[in-house]
Amino acid sequence: MPPNAESDNQEEVVPPLTRPQLAEARRMRAAELLEQGRAQAEVARMPGRVG
Repeated sequence: MPPNAESDNQEEVVPPLTRPQLAEARRMRAAELLEQGRAQAEVARMPGRVG
């Protein structure tokens, strides 16, 4: 058994994101896609986008 085997199996607990954090993440992703040359209509149709 390798040393620290127990610590390798532990999963990191990540708290869920709040609504404002999720909205900001969507805005940032949309900005990245627009910088890559994607059309606004294409970005707007992507899953996770609202409105």
